[in-house]
Amino acid sequence: CTATICYAQHTGHPRLFFNSTELGQVVNAINDPNRDPNSGLSEFYSNVTRQTDWLKNNSPVQYLPDPISWGCSHWKFSHYMNIPSLAFQYLMEAQSNPTDAQACLTKAKDLIFRAPDPSITNLETRFIQQGIIYDDWSAPPDGFGGSRGNCGLARGLPERVMCLSIVYDWLYDQLTATERQTIQNQIVSDITFPQTWAGYPAGIRSGFDRPDIKIIRIEHNALA
Repeated sequence: CTATICYAQHTGHPRLFFNSTELGQVVNAINDPNRDPNSGLSEFYSNVTRQTDWLKNNSPVQYLPDPISWGCSHWKFSHYMNIPSLAFQYLMEAQSNPTDAQACLTKAKDLIFRAPDPSITNLETRFIQQGIIYDDWSAPPDGFGGSRGNCGLARGLPERVMCLSIVYDWLYDQLTATERQTIQNQIVSDITFPQTWAGYPAGIRSGFDRPDIKIIRIEHNALA
């Protein structure tokens, strides 16, 4: 028995969330001057712009200190999923409001790719201000996490995978070849991370026996 399988030829980036037709429909709906201000769509987009305004108006972004605090800020990765809001607003307003759209694009790239600043001697401040691709949740430097280490590892890695996957999809055409490769490498690194520390295991091969990790995966559809 033989079978013939035909694969469609893709031109450009095969979109995960919106094809060109769907994207146009969403953009038109968001920018419709007659959109009901009390609709679910209006509430949704208001939440998006509230997040992006907070990110754009706080430079550098200041996260709340970790209330558990061993010196490591779990709060940073809890904000990872705000970054796709910048990418979404860029898509929605690239034509109708190019100034704000560009500000969203610039801020998104800064939050992802900003290199650590060695002149910042406070390690937590340096960690908070660096781009998220540099965040190493498995081995915080001395004085930041201390002997505990593994600061929320199983939560930080899947949050970053989801954030970078969405941003990669929505901003593909605005990313350089180097930026795309950097994101690809980070996603692969995070979802294949083999760490099995008993407290907070992380990576695709660990944590399946922990109820809280299962909940994280189910709630967020995490890859790790």
